[in-house]
Amino acid sequence: MQQSKACPTTRVPNWLVLLTISLLVTQAAIAFVEIPNRAHETLGISWISPESLDSMKDNSKLRLYYFCADWCEGCHKLDATAFKNKLFIDLVNHEFIPVKIIDKQKEAGKNSFTVQELEGKYNVIAFPTIVVALPSGERAYTFVGAHSSWQAIKELKQALNRANYTRGKTALETGKDEAAISAFRTFLADQGWRDSKSTYAAIFCCVSYAEEQKFEDMRNFAEEALRRINKHDWPYPVLRFFAGQITADELKEMTEQEKGKLTEANYYLGAYLCAKGNVKEGRELLEWVSKKGQRDYEEYEMALGRLQRLKPEQ
Repeated sequence: MQQSKACPTTRVPNWLVLLTISLLVTQAAIAFVEIPNRAHETLGISWISPESLDSMKDNSKLRLYYFCADWCEGCHKLDATAFKNKLFIDLVNHEFIPVKIIDKQKEAGKNSFTVQELEGKYNVIAFPTIVVALPSGERAYTFVGAHSSWQAIKELKQALNRANYTRGKTALETGKDEAAISAFRTFLADQGWRDSKSTYAAIFCCVSYAEEQKFEDMRNFAEEALRRINKHDWPYPVLRFFAGQITADELKEMTEQEKGKLTEANYYLGAYLCAKGNVKEGRELLEWVSKKGQRDYEEYEMALGRLQRLKPEQ
């Protein structure tokens, strides 16, 4: 029997062995880092039920109420698009407390008391509807329908800006003037001076300065607003009043006795006069708003709040 020849041994270079070991160590290190990172990746929106809000009353985050129904095609579209978009998910989870409210009227014939209460409070008549509200419950923004991911993100960013406007109004109504100034100025800085609410944000800011007895700051801010806002129709003249360019009587003439304009002007003038110490005349203007003013105007609620903060003897 013939002996077989031994196969020659191939020697692997040392540098190749070292390179292979190095690559294996690197891959192991990457895996070690990636595993915990993947565990913390955003898997979706952290929805809670409306009943769970009771345990989060002290949370300062905005509420994002998502009103939906199982039969709603638009809701399914949102679930498959925006609600799976990482940018949208991160924005919601970081800035809001997301609350899902599922309407069961069609299937069960009625909704729970909580669902009925929230749908009534925020006038929900279609699905899907998303409402952004302050922790205290005031609505800041609403958008309806199945938007694309890009549009939904845009709506959320707009909601964040409008929330500052609503914060400002709530603070002013309750006499927290420094907080009101901060909120209105933040709104203007983020939203700019061309938004439909910008002129009113500037006017409310002037009222807040007046109530803080910062009349020079009020005039300086009004002058800045006049330079930045292009529109010269109503309520532009109100800023001219706060800047000292026209008198109270001239401002009243510019209302042309139109009820809506009078509601606004009488609140602004009433609050200003009270701040200046002319409480009797200021109260009369505020009471006119409370009794004869346009009740669906923001200034109506502002006037009621200011009257409540006036002492009875004033």
